Amino acid sequence: CRGAAAAVEEATRALSLDEPVQARNVIDHLDAAVAAGVRQTPALVLNGRLIVAGRLKPTQLEKVLEQALSEEGG
Repeated sequence: CRGAAAAVEEATRALSLDEPVQARNVIDHLDAAVAAGVRQTPALVLNGRLIVAGRLKPTQLEKVLEQALSEEGG
């Protein structure tokens, strides 16, 4: 959904990420979504790993994304 994509963009800007972030529609990338364990939308997948399933506020999403990136070593 566009709202989720906007929230991810806002969170990544707040974190000043060097790598680009791509929003993808689950329907258009169904195989990848299923492989990552997506069972509901919106969902956030980072490097093939499901990070968030469900709606979060941008500030919450920023914290979750920051934690996931630190676990990834980024």
